[in-house]
Amino acid sequence: MKDKNWNHFRDKTQLEFLPVSIACLGVFLLLAASRDVVFSDFSPPVWLTLLNIVSIVIFMIAFAVTLMKWLKPGDAKVFLFMCFAAVCLRPSIIVLFDGTPGTLVLCSVIFASGIVFLNLPFLIVSQALTLASWALVVYEELLTVSYLVTVVVALITCGLAYWLQRTRLRSLKRSFELETRVEELETIVPMCASCKKTRDDSGNWMSIEQYIESADSTLISHGICPECKEEQYGDLLRNREARKNAEAS
Repeated sequence: MKDKNWNHFRDKTQLEFLPVSIACLGVFLLLAASRDVVFSDFSPPVWLTLLNIVSIVIFMIAFAVTLMKWLKPGDAKVFLFMCFAAVCLRPSIIVLFDGTPGTLVLCSVIFASGIVFLNLPFLIVSQALTLASWALVVYEELLTVSYLVTVVVALITCGLAYWLQRTRLRSLKRSFELETRVEELETIVPMCASCKKTRDDSGNWMSIEQYIESADSTLISHGICPECKEEQYGDLLRNREARKNAEAS
């Protein structure tokens, strides 16, 4: 039960930070697009211009979806993974058309996974997807020095992103445990050992009926349980029943 509550808390937090995560990925693409324009002497190739335009439009739509709050906590990580997959394919596309290792772009994307995800399996899968898609494009030159250096740097970046993710999750786990503890303490109702009155959050003592009505806006209707009925009126009810039987006979 506790693990289920933790997963829900983590997914809920992922949903709360989803607009920021999507915005960060969008800013990453915007900065990458600006870099492409500058490094191409303000004359980027058509394919790169189209790639940047399509990517930015996609992330603008994704950001709008998060602001409209159409997603549930369980959907947040899947939606984020889909958006991240669009980013992680970018290094492969650039290497495919440009023919350069793309070390900076590849490592930036891998490190971004450690920032946006709050789920270790999704982090690992996203990193594997990024590296695999890039390696499939450059597999013929993978053993050259420049590409081997890129792989080494990318693996180091994977480790840093993983460490960052574990650190964030530990901090989030502490917040979850504190919140759970506070909720448990809030369920404890102080009650007088003598008169059974209850103390509310303001320090006022009242009957349990008044406490329930003030806390939950619930109206109390009194009755009597079988045990108390027997204890208080058992003899009277049995005598009444015996008289009825005598009169009937």
